Amino acid sequence: MRGESRAATNVANAYFDLSRFSEALEAAQRSLAIQRRAEKRYGEAIALGVIGSASRELGRFSEAIDHLQAALAISRELGDRMTQADALSDLGEAYLGLDRVDRAIGSLSESLAIWQDIDDRSGQAATLQRLARAQQLTGDNDQARASLEQALRLFEELDDLDHAAEVRRRLAEVG
Repeated sequence: MRGESRAATNVANAYFDLSRFSEALEAAQRSLAIQRRAEKRYGEAIALGVIGSASRELGRFSEAIDHLQAALAISRELGDRMTQADALSDLGEAYLGLDRVDRAIGSLSESLAIWQDIDDRSGQAATLQRLARAQQLTGDNDQARASLEQALRLFEELDDLDHAAEVRRRLAEVG
């Protein structure tokens, strides 16, 4: 069962990385069923996170929020800070899809604090990009610019040239 659950999760993540979100959703749902049968709470949280993220990408924001909140609850129960930060960042993006900007900023800020606490610069940079988008939606372009500048510094430190270029484009748009 362990190999089957890991394989199902890997397939779901692979589909997600290929932007094949419907297939990622189906694979993650299979993974979730396997994780639950095996009573693997960590795997359950991961599968719920992929279901939530795929649902978000498919425009099913309320469904995404439900699954991401479940992933967050399990990761908190397990003390898994990285999965918590992931779930909170993805929740922020899902809240933006429903124009719940204040909730998005709250989730993204909490995610950012965890990424900083565990010293994950990649997670910080990605979350700062999302946070900047939310800040722009509130009209706070100065804060959005500051978040993007922070994200750019982190991506440059990580030699992540693709994401750094994306942030530079966003900075030009913010002005």
